[in-house]
Amino acid sequence: MRKLLSLLLVIMVLSSLLAACGSSAGNGTASTQAATTAVKVQETTKAEPVTIKYFDWTKADTVIQTVTDEYMKENPNVKVEADFVPNDQYMTVLKTKVISGDAPDVYGMLVGMDLTEYAKAGYVADLSNESYIKDFGKSALETAMVDGKIYGLPTKINVSGVFYNKKMFTEYGLSVPQSWEEFLAVCEVIKSKGIIPISQGHKTEWASLIIPYEILSQTLYYDNNAIDDALASGTAKFNDTGDGWNNALNKYLELQKKGYFNKDFLSTDYPQAVALFTNRKAAMTIVPTWALPMVNKAENTADFGYFAFKMKKENRPVSFGMVASAISLSATSKNMDAAKNYLAYWAKDENLGLVSGKQAVPTKTTIKTDFDPIIKDYMAQLNVGTDLANIDKAWPLGVQPILIKGYSEMFAAGRKPAEVLADMDKEVARWITEQSN
Repeated sequence: MRKLLSLLLVIMVLSSLLAACGSSAGNGTASTQAATTAVKVQETTKAEPVTIKYFDWTKADTVIQTVTDEYMKENPNVKVEADFVPNDQYMTVLKTKVISGDAPDVYGMLVGMDLTEYAKAGYVADLSNESYIKDFGKSALETAMVDGKIYGLPTKINVSGVFYNKKMFTEYGLSVPQSWEEFLAVCEVIKSKGIIPISQGHKTEWASLIIPYEILSQTLYYDNNAIDDALASGTAKFNDTGDGWNNALNKYLELQKKGYFNKDFLSTDYPQAVALFTNRKAAMTIVPTWALPMVNKAENTADFGYFAFKMKKENRPVSFGMVASAISLSATSKNMDAAKNYLAYWAKDENLGLVSGKQAVPTKTTIKTDFDPIIKDYMAQLNVGTDLANIDKAWPLGVQPILIKGYSEMFAAGRKPAEVLADMDKEVARWITEQSN
């Protein structure tokens, strides 16, 4: 009973992350129309007309509407009612609908502990045996997996790296850094020219996570995604020694202490940080590829490139990869056949291809993408099947907020990284104890 009460009461709204990555099926190339295909999705029943409900966050996304309209044309007996709420209300409204017995048939879902709790409570259906699952990449499926079963359709993979001004690099005689030491040297040269080396926007909470996650992708998580499960279960500790979290947070502090960030980075938000870069006030900004639409609004975008953040020369360009959201199927849908059919339609290459567009990695291995010119070279280096570090997906819900708050305390109040990490370990232990009672 306590587990159930905990599930019903613990609602964490990751509003900044939802705003950054758009709706679960959104932020693709909205102008492209969903193509029809010779391969037909399994036909729904030809009986009475059926209405199913789709629920997602943000505004009525054009990609969702495009795909849904095409689906209804091909399946005239099925009406799909799409409903949206603002991202900062979404998980709260969804939880209310689900526990009151009014769950949408199909809905957007945050992967990680949100999806895990919904799966363990029996709210979402197991998709493991659906025929389309075999075409999804291993890294993508792992983010939607709970106890070895798939509970969501991963929509796209946002990968992270470094936007940089190629023209500035050439002017200052700089090459793309291949190690931490080279990265520091590049920052020092740029700073000496009166230019901000790295624009940061920590007022937007998720933006404070990116640099440490990049460092960890190249150190603790390098060829070791299982470490995230160990941290979540308490068998490994955040407050560790060696090449782990302590190392990453101390290196993060080093960048700030050396003056490589904009001075007002704690009060600067993510769009403002990107603007510092596109307005040529900063030489680099370290954000996922979802920033491309903003970057592409600048003049002379041929000046911009994107490179892989590397800690060691011998390392592959392993990235912090993020499937932030998926599309899940309600386990209690009263129109299960139609809902499954609609979800299968989303799984078609031409539809998920709209979601990933030119800026994100498709979750299916069968989708071919013509990436945006700014990131094309970077994407050619990345093996998304193996070279994505899945960080924070397994953590209990209360852990990441402690980390985000800890960053502000480290930078503004001089708190030690070890103290922040010790608090994260305490939260894991508290959560484990709660679950066992």
